[in-house]
Amino acid sequence: MRNAKQLDQAEILKFKSAMLIKLAIMDHSKGWTQQFHIGALRNNSSRRMTLLGPDTGFDSIGDFDIGKHMSKFFDKLDCENKLPK
Repeated sequence: MRNAKQLDQAEILKFKSAMLIKLAIMDHSKGWTQQFHIGALRNNSSRRMTLLGPDTGFDSIGDFDIGKHMSKFFDKLDCENKLPK
């Protein structure tokens, strides 16, 4: 909320992008490695999920449209020489 008013989708996306960039720059300044878990399809085995609970190693790669967006994100950081390891 901003000024007691809900943010629209564009504002939410801008906020998330700004936070991701800020955190990446902070990681770069510390020499830290940044790792992304992109497009994971969680808890694929309902039997194992029931037996062991969520997030116990039965995930797989998802097929999501994210490459173009990540490319722009990495390029922005690289242009500022702030790309984390």
